[in-house]
Amino acid sequence: MIEIAGLLVPILSLEYEYQAYLKLGRVEKAKILRRWLDSEQNYNHLI
Repeated sequence: MIEIAGLLVPILSLEYEYQAYLKLGRVEKAKILRRWLDSEQNYNHLI
């Protein structure tokens, strides 16, 4: 949970979202997330 303007807002990790999309059969959406998670740009952002 994160707090925004005094409200607690639930959040999910993108890895969790990726797994959920796979389980729901939303393979194209899962592929988009996987590409982003695996991208060099994302890797460099985390360093």
